[in-house]
Amino acid sequence: MSELVEEVERFVRKLFTAQMPEWYSFHNLEHTIHVVEACQKIAAESNLTKHQLDVLSVAAWLHDTGYVEGRSQHEQRSANMAADYLRSQGTEVQFIEEVVHCILATEVPQQPTSELAQILCDADLSGLGALDYEQRSENLRLERERMDEKSFPVRDWLRSESHFYESHRYFTSAAMSLFGEQKQVNYQLLTERIARLGVA
Repeated sequence: MSELVEEVERFVRKLFTAQMPEWYSFHNLEHTIHVVEACQKIAAESNLTKHQLDVLSVAAWLHDTGYVEGRSQHEQRSANMAADYLRSQGTEVQFIEEVVHCILATEVPQQPTSELAQILCDADLSGLGALDYEQRSENLRLERERMDEKSFPVRDWLRSESHFYESHRYFTSAAMSLFGEQKQVNYQLLTERIARLGVA
């Protein structure tokens, strides 16, 4: 791990501890760490240079920092915060631009145009193929209720989750290999849960 990546990790951990609301049950430090680790798993199956690995790691750590100011346009705020922080560290302009590109690509619907952006996008949604997907989904539902100050009934939430699953595809073959099988299992469990609840 490069010195810059270590500095970024320390910065993000301090930022989240000091400024991220405690009631954020999904977009919190745990989620960011999960994305960083998923990036590492995908990268291990890819032929990346050290420079690319550093860009990817830095982008993963910084990709949700904009949430300290709320959900709306958080990708742009995260990119702006990343650029400001990296400039303060004397980081090269090209490196900063690559990090910003990756972060902006995570906005849904995701449309990454580079290999690194594809990896970050896949890592950001790797939870769809996680063993604890159901708990992650519930955490996100509860967070959205608090953040948007409106109720998201379980039946409506599950229906929207099902639609998202149906439209989502991983961009990298590594992500499909790592998370695709469990993602299909999770989707099947989701459809069974919807059927039990009678959600149309």
